[in-house]
Amino acid sequence: MKQDTFNKQHDEDWHALQAGLKSLDESSARARKTRDDVSALPRLYRNVCHHLSLSKSRAYSPQLIDRLSRLALQGHQALYRDRPNIWQRFIQFIAQDYPQLFRQQWGFMLAACMLFFGAFLLMLITVQLFPQMIYTVIDPWQVRSMEAMYTPEAHARLGPSRDSESDFLMFGFYIKNNTSIGFQTSPVVWCSV
Repeated sequence: MKQDTFNKQHDEDWHALQAGLKSLDESSARARKTRDDVSALPRLYRNVCHHLSLSKSRAYSPQLIDRLSRLALQGHQALYRDRPNIWQRFIQFIAQDYPQLFRQQWGFMLAACMLFFGAFLLMLITVQLFPQMIYTVIDPWQVRSMEAMYTPEAHARLGPSRDSESDFLMFGFYIKNNTSIGFQTSPVVWCSV
């Protein structure tokens, strides 16, 4: 393919990449670009790299090779530059991005809150007015367990009620368990002698 045909065929992509890189640099000084504005840059960068290798292999003019080399270098620097660390991105998300997204999607956020908290409040009011409705949400054995857990008699004495014999047995169990773990995990050096 002749160089003039090659230029005419791909010049639009080269200008698009150059304009995209220029707008990316301008936007980084003012505000972040949207995903749609920069989504074409990787494809355009790959095309320029491919066109650069083609122009070198076909021995096109040094001016064209130089132009494509500069474009490829600018694209590489824009796409592979250092990104802010995770804490900077987290703080930016909390301080700037999330409030902006919340304001943009306030209708969906309101609907989600109404579904979540509304169902909770509706069930809370219903159970207060009609206590038997608790069985529509929780199994009867769980209700009995909770009632037993929160009765005043259950908290009359702090801690479980055990006799001294069970305390001594548990002490022996812990000693046996811990020493057996120690023997199982330590390297067996004394057996190799």
